[in-house]
Amino acid sequence: MEPVREKRRSPRRPLRYTAWVAVGDDGPLWGCQVANVSALGARIDIENAHELPEVFDLLLTGRGNLRRTCRVIWRKHKQLGVRFRAANRGAPAMAVESPSLAWDEVNDD
Repeated sequence: MEPVREKRRSPRRPLRYTAWVAVGDDGPLWGCQVANVSALGARIDIENAHELPEVFDLLLTGRGNLRRTCRVIWRKHKQLGVRFRAANRGAPAMAVESPSLAWDEVNDD
C-alpha cells in the first residue's frame, strides 16, 4: 500500500486558537476555534457552521483590530474550511509566506 500523498498547496500547522466570526459590520460575533492554519486558509470549529454566509471576517483579537476575510471552501457539521482573501473583497486569495505568519501578528498586538 502506497503512503497517502499530501495534496495541499501549502502545509498546515495545528493550532487551537480562540477567534470570532463577524458577519456584517454590526452583526453578532460568533466564538470559534481555529483548528489549523496554512498560508492560504484554515479549518475552523464552530457551532452551527451551516448558518454562516459564504464570506465573513475572522477576528483574531477581541478588539477586532486584526482580522482575515475568509471564503468558505467546505462545510461539515461543526467545521468549516476557509480560504483567506486579500483585503479588497474582489481580489484572489491571500497567501502569506509561512503558515504561522497568518497568526504571528496576533502576538504583536
